[in-house]
Amino acid sequence: MIPFHNICSGKILTIPANQRAFSWGPVQVDDLISDLKLAGTQAHYLGTVIVSRAKGVKDFQDDNLATTAEFILEDGQQRITTLLIFANELRKEMQDRNVHLLQADRLDEFVFFKKGIKFPRIKNEQENLNQYFSYILTGQPAPPAARVAAMKALDDVKKHLENFVSSLTDDELLGWTQSLANRALLVWVDLEANGTNLNRYLTFDAINSRGLPLSEFDKIKNFCILIGSLRGTPLNSEVSTNWFNSLLELEKFGINSRTQEQDFIAELYSSYHNKLVGHSEVHDAFVEKYRPLLNVDDPALLTDLNHFIALWQPYARSFGFLTSRNRSSHYGSVCTQMAGKWLDRLDNMDLPTITRPVLVASHFRLSKVEFEKVARLCEIYTFRVHAVLRRRKDANSQKMISAGNDLLRGSLTLEQLQKRICTWLSSHGQLSAVLKELVDGKPKYFFDPNMPGWSSCYYFLYEYELHVSPDGVQPLNYATNREKSKNQQEHILPQTHRDGAWWEEHWPDDASANRYKHRLGNLVLSTNNQVLGRRSIIDKLYRPGQEYSFSHINATNSEKRIEKFTNGSEWKSENILQRELELLDFAAKRWSLSCPKSDSGQVDLPDEFKLINKSLILLPDLGAVEEEEEVPELAEDDLNDDGLT
Repeated sequence: MIPFHNICSGKILTIPANQRAFSWGPVQVDDLISDLKLAGTQAHYLGTVIVSRAKGVKDFQDDNLATTAEFILEDGQQRITTLLIFANELRKEMQDRNVHLLQADRLDEFVFFKKGIKFPRIKNEQENLNQYFSYILTGQPAPPAARVAAMKALDDVKKHLENFVSSLTDDELLGWTQSLANRALLVWVDLEANGTNLNRYLTFDAINSRGLPLSEFDKIKNFCILIGSLRGTPLNSEVSTNWFNSLLELEKFGINSRTQEQDFIAELYSSYHNKLVGHSEVHDAFVEKYRPLLNVDDPALLTDLNHFIALWQPYARSFGFLTSRNRSSHYGSVCTQMAGKWLDRLDNMDLPTITRPVLVASHFRLSKVEFEKVARLCEIYTFRVHAVLRRRKDANSQKMISAGNDLLRGSLTLEQLQKRICTWLSSHGQLSAVLKELVDGKPKYFFDPNMPGWSSCYYFLYEYELHVSPDGVQPLNYATNREKSKNQQEHILPQTHRDGAWWEEHWPDDASANRYKHRLGNLVLSTNNQVLGRRSIIDKLYRPGQEYSFSHINATNSEKRIEKFTNGSEWKSENILQRELELLDFAAKRWSLSCPKSDSGQVDLPDEFKLINKSLILLPDLGAVEEEEEVPELAEDDLNDDGLT
């Protein structure tokens, strides 16, 4: 074991491109400080530093005539980087206070070497990260406007150590300098000390296999670097640049968690290679695909790999936008305002990921106007197949990936995509089946997953409210949680109708009232359902003065239409069914794609509609879109007990 000052003395430590980026935070810093504090005046072991000599780089003398050698830092980046920041903060604090200046100069030599100008003892092969580490230590050069997660981690560690050091007394500053320089011991392992010839990319992969936390994307990047080093192609330099730039694109949209990063690379790999893989399996699939390049020249496979790497950054831009929580701030620039509204609808359904491979590939490949049309197609498909007919989220995953693949490779036009979606709908999303589901008589009101109901009921009612609202009218805010959606759904015939008053007299048959109270035709969005309560239909329709009612100025536009379905003194099953017919007509037009096999013909209505002399409705004739070949019907086990996964 050697002390930290020996690790720094006469050395430059290079962080290779195959390593994961800096990721320590205040918690790890506090652990390190706590360990050194507990050790007191005794030495303390801080771990192992694994290095190899940099190839083709000669030792040189710095401005102090000290021989300086360059090593590749194979393992130990997090500890060494943190210790250097710690030493630098101690140095700056001593200089600011004008105390212990000899020790401050000593720390300066730990952190920097001089060759004309000062350079940090650590450098990163990823130039952006190298410049940022220099900024952390010296304030130069100016940082970029957008910062990746590693830069934020460096910021957090610097700030944490700066706060800690500023709280120390002058004597404590000296004590911590001694602890850092002489009592912090590390094991120095030079992989090539005995003349051993090792491949450092494979070496790091072996180190990582012991459990060091590389992401799937990190491991894919490293494997690409390894292939580049063996094949002698330009691939090697492009990999690190594209990897970093893709992380930067994700960061611009606030996509910086490990899970989101792995979702990104898994979805891109799946779409580009037309093979669905999970985010924890993508590295293994990638290695299996490109392993032959370790042993043989395969120009076609190498070209395919280069194309994949070239997609990282542009795909990250589209993926970051589509998955961002702040996506709406980019409407009008990254996509049209109308496209944004369709994307918001997918979020409102809480089903944004089902069609994401198609959306991301379309956003990357197609024009803004075409992407807007794709977003509409995806909303219609998602509503019909997954929101209404309640197929599993993954029921059509491979076909979504295949469509993403064709879009990425430029072999699928917007018109062809619409034909393909029509084909999917003819197999498992026919409009007639959707409409029958809406009027099947089963409870549609939903607020509790443990109760019967339709989880997309609120979404449907909200879309109807938008439909009946005049242009330019500010719509009701969409409820973003279950409690708010519950409070915005009004039962015209109250849920509790055995009230010994008007509603019990109006609906003397308890069983009949219970069958109708949760139907779509009896549900309406309201801004004040608590006030309406169990008032009679007469009082719900009109109240004098400022009291809230369906005709109140603040009532929803859906509420204001209730009077069209009643004579003002009754709300019976016939009234509910008449209103349900309007909702059905709205749904038939709103979610139609005019596909000849799935959106044509008629819908036979349940028997109760004979009460209003209706037995069927004709689907709207809005023109037809040609379909592709038939797709086998999904099996029944594609439907979960609750309809969704």
